[in-house]
Amino acid sequence: MVIDIHLSDYIYAMTPEKRLNQVEPELADITQKVDRLIAGNGQIINEVSKISGIERETAKIPGIEGETAKISGIERETAKIPGIERTVSITAKGLIDLTTNVSQRFDQQQGQINNLTTDVNKRFDLLQQDVSTKFDQQQNQINDLRQEMNQRFDQFQQDVTDVKSGQQLILQILREKLP
Repeated sequence: MVIDIHLSDYIYAMTPEKRLNQVEPELADITQKVDRLIAGNGQIINEVSKISGIERETAKIPGIEGETAKISGIERETAKIPGIERTVSITAKGLIDLTTNVSQRFDQQQGQINNLTTDVNKRFDLLQQDVSTKFDQQQNQINDLRQEMNQRFDQFQQDVTDVKSGQQLILQILREKLP
C-alpha cells in the first residue's frame, strides 16, 4: 500500500495539533495493517513447516512405501479377478442393446406421432372445407331469401300504392256524386 501524503500542502495552513490529529489515525491504521500482514505470514510459515514435518514423519514409518505400491497395483489385481472381463463384456453388450432398443422405440414413436399429425391435419382440412362449403351454401340461401324479401316488399309497396290510388278514385267519385 502506497501512502501519498503531501504534508507541504497542510504545513502552512494548519497548526501542529491539527496536523498531528490528521496524521495519527493514518499512521495507526498503517501500523495495524502491517501487524496483520506479519501475523499472517507467520501463520503461513508455521503451516508449511508442519507439512514438511508430516512428510518426514511419513517417510519414517516402516513399510509405508510397500503399502503405497500395493495401493497403486490394485488395478492389476482387479484385472485378475476371474470372470470380471466377461461380466464387464456382458454389461457393455447389455447397455449397447438397451441403447439400440430405446433408440428404435423412440424412432417408432416419432413415426407414429408424425402419422397422427398428418392424419389430424388431413381431417382438419376436410372439416375446414366442409364448414366452408356449408357456410357458402348458407350465405347463398340468405342472399336468395333477401332477394325474395326485397321483391315481396316491392310488390307490397306497389299493392299499397294501387290501393291508395283506388281509394282516392273512390273518394273523388263519392265527392262528385254527393252534393
